[in-house]
Amino acid sequence: MNTAAGNIWSYVEKAVLVIPTNGYVTTNGRAVMGRGLALQVKNRFIRAPYQLGRFIHNNGHKVGLFYDAAPTTPYPKLCSFPVKPVEKYITDPSQLAPTTRCSFKLNTLVPGWACMADLNLIEMSAKQLAVLAEEQDWPLVVLPRVGCGNGGLVWNTVKPILDNYLDNERFLVVHQKD
Repeated sequence: MNTAAGNIWSYVEKAVLVIPTNGYVTTNGRAVMGRGLALQVKNRFIRAPYQLGRFIHNNGHKVGLFYDAAPTTPYPKLCSFPVKPVEKYITDPSQLAPTTRCSFKLNTLVPGWACMADLNLIEMSAKQLAVLAEEQDWPLVVLPRVGCGNGGLVWNTVKPILDNYLDNERFLVVHQKD
């Protein structure tokens, strides 16, 4: 997998964009997309939270194309990439995302959007993404540093996991310039 500094939105018309997700769907069928790249998607594509919610309802919390502009144009294509659980029983404050640590009591079940990203889930998602990209013959797949924004993880921990599954020919991680 290659990496580059820049704006991930500069690839929206020429690549499949990978969106980190938490799997939490509200009672009205809308996926929670409240931070980071997911929030940017929600602001750009008004129906995206409902489309992602429908995808999760129909397919489960897994990697998959939830927004596809085809057949009128080949792009944008948006692909979910689970980094957080749907929900989790929290016993330690370190299990909560840094932005939500004060909002939830310990020893309770909390929604996934409030949790830290999960390395095992990221590994499972990387495997699924590699298979899907091969099956769909996607020439370019662009993703952020998954799990490292509101997910609270460190890139040096996540990168080796992704390197195991995402090849250099097809996958590009785009991050903000430091």
